[in-house]
Amino acid sequence: MLFGCIIATAQLIAARADFCHVQERGVIRRARPGANSIAGVRQICEATETINHGNAPMKFARTALLIAGSLALLAIALIYAGVFNVGADTPHWPLTYTTMNLIRARSIAVRARDVPAPQLDNPALIATGARHYAAMCVECHLAPDEKESDIRTGLYPQPPDLTRHRHANPEETFWIIKHGIKMSGMPAWGKTHEDPIIWGLVAFVQKLPELTPAEYKSLVMTDGHAGMPGSHDHDHAHPSGHSHRSNQPHTDKQ
Repeated sequence: MLFGCIIATAQLIAARADFCHVQERGVIRRARPGANSIAGVRQICEATETINHGNAPMKFARTALLIAGSLALLAIALIYAGVFNVGADTPHWPLTYTTMNLIRARSIAVRARDVPAPQLDNPALIATGARHYAAMCVECHLAPDEKESDIRTGLYPQPPDLTRHRHANPEETFWIIKHGIKMSGMPAWGKTHEDPIIWGLVAFVQKLPELTPAEYKSLVMTDGHAGMPGSHDHDHAHPSGHSHRSNQPHTDKQ
């Protein structure tokens, strides 16, 4: 019975089509079902498989474009719906946080790889960095006798506590201080300070975790800080709009 149906179908196809065009690898091949109807069916099946196989890359590309377009439309809809909360008191989603950390780490590592570092164990350089740290950084990154600050508490992501954490790579620390980090509250101090000042900060924060509160205060007061002759008031604006005042020799960019 099944064999008879196959023969009848083949004869019907042979009667309706004298030949079929088959495109394979850019060449048109004519396949004529001959007297052998089964062979004609086989030729038609092979031709169909060849056409389907040739269209597979196109079908894949169309499917990929459809998926990409759908995701783009979904992203636009989510943005306009205000689904993402930009408030600093609401943490990122875990995937967002992990992705941003990876992007930040790789971006800094790539751009800091060719930064030439000076000798960072110079006491004068460290003392200079200590004074600028007290004026520019302590509100966010703390001092050895501090646990928290009002500005630091409200920042997200929270700045690292540099009294406990030492960045292993001084070149990366320099790059971060000079260029800042977007969407983090970390300013680009290179816009207002020369490289030697920034290297002083790098030298100091490398040493900071080892300092006691008394040693920290001693370094901060070294070389004319706190109103010695030849110094004057100097404002350093914080990204939040609040400024820290200090008395120190003016060595910043104008």
